[in-house]
Amino acid sequence: MIKPIKKKLLNWMLSGYKSRKRAGFQNTAEQALASAKRQIARSRYAFIVTNSDNEAAPDARLVEPIFDDQSFTFWVGTSPSSRKVKQVHANPQVTLAFSSTKDNSNLIVKATASIVDDVATRAKKWKPYWRLFFPEGPKADDYILIKLDAVELEVLDFSQNVVPEPFGLIPQKLIRVGNKWEMAR
Repeated sequence: MIKPIKKKLLNWMLSGYKSRKRAGFQNTAEQALASAKRQIARSRYAFIVTNSDNEAAPDARLVEPIFDDQSFTFWVGTSPSSRKVKQVHANPQVTLAFSSTKDNSNLIVKATASIVDDVATRAKKWKPYWRLFFPEGPKADDYILIKLDAVELEVLDFSQNVVPEPFGLIPQKLIRVGNKWEMAR
């Protein structure tokens, strides 16, 4: 007797939740872009995924990207001898993946990467505590930047009602057209 009541109560609660999220979904590039920027601002780390040398599987590693929200560009500090750099040289198409269990959200950024060795840019993007990894500082030869120019976004964010149909199973996709973001067709 209690199990059927619990099941009906759970279904009623889930149905109400789903209805509220659907009502808040605007299906606009602006809503998805605002969610993406919010997720990036709330995330310190992301996974960068590069194409592996051996084609068996891509390589992923945790990074602390620096985000420029005006250009939707990310910067990652690394060693010039890292696998990331070698793999970007071989194939500049990379992915950044952000996730938040607190907000029930995730963001996938597909980007074109390039290596930046300019000393002034390296110094500008430097974080003082990175001396742990690069003891000689931003002007030394053991530190380089990977610049990631975003070209496509995949946004799913239950906290901000970015939940396209089928409900929560596919992300809202945006593509960059010039300096603007548009809904993917």
